[in-house]
Parts: sequence; structure tokens; C-alpha cells
Amino acid sequence: MRSYVILVGIMLLLLVGCQKEEDVKGIVSFVDSAIEVSESNTESVEIRLGINRINHDGGTVDIIVEGGEYGEDYETSFGSASTTLNIPAASISEVVTIQPIDNDVEEDDKVLLVILDDASGDLFLGSRPTLTFTILDDDAILVTTLDFTADTVFIDENTSTSANVTIMFDRVSVDGGTIELTFDGSAVMGEDYRVNEGADDKLVLTIGPGANQARFLINAIDNNEMDGDREIKVQFGELSETFELGVITEKVIVIRDDE
Repeated sequence: MRSYVILVGIMLLLLVGCQKEEDVKGIVSFVDSAIEVSESNTESVEIRLGINRINHDGGTVDIIVEGGEYGEDYETSFGSASTTLNIPAASISEVVTIQPIDNDVEEDDKVLLVILDDASGDLFLGSRPTLTFTILDDDAILVTTLDFTADTVFIDENTSTSANVTIMFDRVSVDGGTIELTFDGSAVMGEDYRVNEGADDKLVLTIGPGANQARFLINAIDNNEMDGDREIKVQFGELSETFELGVITEKVIVIRDDE
């Protein structure tokens, strides 16, 4: 019986000793779970590792970057897509960096998965061993949708006041571009009306970056004929790649005869 008690005591001491040994190991994890950065970012982006306690004897942990192409989409502070990081004793924080590589190609965002693996020495992997690093493409063309307002515009044949026609944008035009407008209907350009003090049967508007709408003017031309009301039908023609058609793609302007 005495031998049995001694054996149990030794086993308990060994168990406590093992538990104490595990307790002094550091637990290493990423501080963040996700990072997003534009591909045109000119500064290296820090990825921080945290160790949960200071009383550890250090060790190593593997860092692996999956996704994307090293040297084409990104570079790292350790010079490749993987490394074994040495963590010194008592360290509570380590940093590696990723530098996106910019290009002029419109493409999908690149999603990198940064992985901690195979901790050794006095280190264990913690609850956050992966980090999602997204490189946002900045070459995509932001397209603005165009619509006319739904109302019909009426102008008197003998008025000197211009009719102001508005093209609505669904968003600010980041890059600008050109909008071609065509004119049809029973009214004849140059005989019954003028557009922006000129134009033939088309009008091209040049839109600058930052614009949130476009306007053009229509002026009626008076005559002495009893020719009734006439319609101008304005439609979109060719658009630069920064614009697309919305729902209301035709505008009707009615010139009211005054004879």
C-alpha cells in the first residue's frame, strides 16, 4: 500500500511538472485576421504577430503565403513566399511586411492567405493562425449610369429662353469621358431649333472628372408659319467606356407653335 501511494505521488509530480512546462510556453497568433490594401500602396504593410506572455524561451514558426504570385503581385520582408521566423526569448511581438506590386492591368482583387505553421521551441500556435491579405485592384474603370429625367420639356417657338436639358448620373464620374447625343423627331435642327449654339444632327458632350450630371441647351427658332407643335427626340449615341445607359434613354422636347 505504501509503494502504491508513493507511485501515485510521483505520477502527480510528473503531471504537475509537465503542466508547468506547458504553461511557460508562448502562444503565437496573428494580431489581425484580415487586412485590405490598394495595389498602388507605396508603403510596406505590417503584419504583426503577438505572443501571449513574456516568460518563454523563444523558438521558431513557419510563415507561408498562399495565393497570388510572389514577385509579380507582392513581395515580403523575408524575400519569398515562405520563411521560418526566429522568435527570441521573452519577445511579445514580431513583425513581417508585405508590399503589393502595382500594375496597369484591370483584374480581380488578389486574396493572399498568410499562414502560421509548425511552431517549435517554447512556442505553440494560437487561435488565429491565418490572416487574409487582400490586394485591391485599382485599375478597374468605374462606370457611371446615365438617365434623362422623365418629364417632357415644352418651349415656346418665340421664346428667347433656352431649354436646359439635364442628364442624370447615378454616381460621380471619376474619370470623365464623352457622351454623344442624337436628335430626331418632327422638328428639324437648324430650322426649328439650335443645340448649344451649334451642332448638326449630333452633339458630343465632354465630361470632366468629378462631374455628377451633364446639361445642354436647346433654343427654339421662331418663324411665321403655322406649322403646329413639333417634337425633338433626344437619344444617347456613342458613349465612352466610363458611361453606360440607364433606364430613361430618350428625352422629348416639344416646341409649341405660336402662330
